[in-house]
Amino acid sequence: MNTQEHISLNDEDAVTFYNFVRDEICPPLELENRKLRTRDRELAEQFALASSQLQQISLEAHRLRAALHQRTAVATDSVPRT
Repeated sequence: MNTQEHISLNDEDAVTFYNFVRDEICPPLELENRKLRTRDRELAEQFALASSQLQQISLEAHRLRAALHQRTAVATDSVPRT
């Protein structure tokens, strides 16, 4: 048996197959794609928010380290040396 055999469809069969794909297969795929695009947008928004929050936390940590360094330097300078 030749496994490379091609099946020929007449015009009516081709139209029937096209309609089946259009009506039965495409709508669920379109729905799934819409859901995925929505989820992708939601995740992108969450990522942007998390990134912004991380940047704010990083700036605050830098500010606190600088303040601590300054206080440590002042405290060290005010300790009498013997």
